Amino acid sequence: MEVYKLLGVLLDNTLSWKPQISTVCRKLNSKIALLKQIIYFLSEEMKNMFYNAYILPCFDYCITVWGKGVNSKIDLNRILRIQKRAARIILKKPLHTCSLDMFNELNWLTFENRCAYHMGLLIYKCKNRLLPNYMINLITFTSNETYNLRSASSNKIVHLKPRTNYLKDTFSYCSTGIWNSIPLHIKQCVSIYSFKKNFKRFLMGIQKQKKTMNALKFD
Repeated sequence: MEVYKLLGVLLDNTLSWKPQISTVCRKLNSKIALLKQIIYFLSEEMKNMFYNAYILPCFDYCITVWGKGVNSKIDLNRILRIQKRAARIILKKPLHTCSLDMFNELNWLTFENRCAYHMGLLIYKCKNRLLPNYMINLITFTSNETYNLRSASSNKIVHLKPRTNYLKDTFSYCSTGIWNSIPLHIKQCVSIYSFKKNFKRFLMGIQKQKKTMNALKFD
C-alpha cells in the first residue's frame, strides 16, 4: 500500500483515510498519556487549557477533509474511545462512565458533531464569500430564482446525487445534509463569532437530546 502526504494529511492509493486516522489516533494517545502523567498537578482550568491546546487540534486539523471519511464503525469507535479516555481522565470518572454524560458536562462535541461543526463553518464562509472562488464554486445554494421560494428563503444547498461511494465523502455532497439541517436563524448570523456560538449550542442540544432519548429506551 502506498501512502501519500499532502500538507500533513495522509491518503493511500485506494483513496482510504485509514493512514490518516491511524496517525491521528497515535498522536492523540501520545498527548493523553502526557495528560495522565501531569493531571494531578493541574487545576480544572489548566486541564481544559491542555485539552484545547494540545488534544483538540489533533482532532480538528483538516477535519473537513478527512473527517467524513471516518465512515466505518471500527474507525469511528477508535477515535471516540480516545476522546472518551481524555474526558474520563479530566473528570476522574470510572471506566464505564457514559461518554455523552462526560462530553455534555465538559461542553465537548463528539467527533461526529465536531466534523459537522467545522463543515458548517466552512459552508457559512462559502455562503458569505469569505473564501476563494474555487471553494465557493463547489456548492450551489437555492437562493437562485430558478428554485422555489421556500428553499430560497431557507438558504439551502442544492441536493446532489453521487454516482460512486467516493463522492459521498466529498465536501460538495457532505455539505448538503449538514447545512440544510441548520435552523434558518443560525444560517443568517451576521458574524462568524455569532455563527460559531449558535451552531455549537445547536449541536450540543442535539447531543443532550440524544442522551435523553437513549435513557428513555431503558426506562
